[in-house]
Amino acid sequence: MILPNLCYIGGGGEIAYWLELKSFFEAVGVTFPILLIRNSVLLATAKQSGKADKLQLTWKDLFMKQQALENKKIHELSEFPIDFTQQKEFLAAQFVHLESIAESTDKSFMGAVKAQAAKQTKGLENLEKRLLKAQKKAYQDELDRIKTLQNELFPFGGLQERTANFAEFYLEYGNILIKTLMSRLEPLEQRFEVIIF
Repeated sequence: MILPNLCYIGGGGEIAYWLELKSFFEAVGVTFPILLIRNSVLLATAKQSGKADKLQLTWKDLFMKQQALENKKIHELSEFPIDFTQQKEFLAAQFVHLESIAESTDKSFMGAVKAQAAKQTKGLENLEKRLLKAQKKAYQDELDRIKTLQNELFPFGGLQERTANFAEFYLEYGNILIKTLMSRLEPLEQRFEVIIF
């Protein structure tokens, strides 16, 4: 008999795979191991770090989904608010008043008021989306620089470790890479480390 593992340490993908097997372990009466996600590393150059600084991006920003990061930056860069929440709230208040009038009339009028409220709210949401799209066009150069940087750090929208080979970094930095990794990483700390060379 092979004794079950006490603990399995792996990356996000491996942990997800183990979680898929949990019910199987229970069905055959084998102890399911403790799962511990290992820490991960993003290796960046000083040039990439400088680009992030010029674009006023934090490392937390760079870990965002590209679309979400674009929207965040557009809201920051825009000279006027793109969020129509205030207008939607004002519109909703107007329709609450109309609904109170409609309650004392025919039911069909209440339906018309609710339909109009939905239509106008949807109209404001569409205008908000179009304004965001227009602002993206206005700031396209900056967004392109952000996308380029993010694509360098996260190839194909995934973690660097999934596509880049350790050997290419070792060829670039030599033994200093290993020394740096050993000094910066604590395998059981479960954190994502950004190391800049």
